[in-house]
Amino acid sequence: MQEIYHFIREQIRIARFERGLTQKEVAIRAGLVKSSYASIETGDSRPSIGTLYKILGALKLDISDVWPPVWEGSGVGDSALPEFNVINTFRIRQIFSLSQAESICLIFQSRGLTEPIFSMYTEEEERDCLFEAISTNRSFPEWKVLSKRKNGASVHLCLKVDTLESYLLQLAEIYLALWLNTFMFIDEMPKSRL
Repeated sequence: MQEIYHFIREQIRIARFERGLTQKEVAIRAGLVKSSYASIETGDSRPSIGTLYKILGALKLDISDVWPPVWEGSGVGDSALPEFNVINTFRIRQIFSLSQAESICLIFQSRGLTEPIFSMYTEEEERDCLFEAISTNRSFPEWKVLSKRKNGASVHLCLKVDTLESYLLQLAEIYLALWLNTFMFIDEMPKSRL
C-alpha cells in the first residue's frame, strides 16, 4: 500500500512542478492550509479521498493521471509489462483508433535496454527493425515515432501511418509523459515486486 501512496504523491509533485506552481498556490486552489498540503506531498500524512479530490481539481488532474499501474496486471492487450493496466491500454487503443494507423507499438528504453511494452498488428520482424532504429537513433520508413525522454529513460510511440492530426500529436504528448513516469516508476521497483 505504501507504494501506491508514494506513486500518487510523486505524480502530484510532478504535476505541480510542470504547472510552475508552489505548494502554497496548490493549497490555496484546493482550499487547504499550506502545511497540510506540504505534509501530503512529502508523505508525512495521507490525504482523505475528499482531500485528494480537491488537490486533483486544483491541478486539473484526473485520478487516472496519478493512480499507479495495476500490480498484478489486467491481462488486457499484448503487453510485456503486466502493470500496463486497463486505463493505459485504453489510451493506446484510443490513439490507434483515432489515427487510423495500420500498426502501433510502444517501446520503453532504460539503462541501455530496449523493451516492447505494447503492440497491435505489428509483425515481429517489423518490431525488431523498430527496436534497432530506435536504439541507433535512425528513422524507420512508413512509421511515425513520437518520443519522450527523461533522466536517461525514454518511451516511444510508433505508429504505421502517413500523417497525424495536430490534436493527436498533443494527446500523444500527454500520454507519453504519463507512460514514461509509470515505466520509470516500475523500472525502479525491486524486481521481486514484479
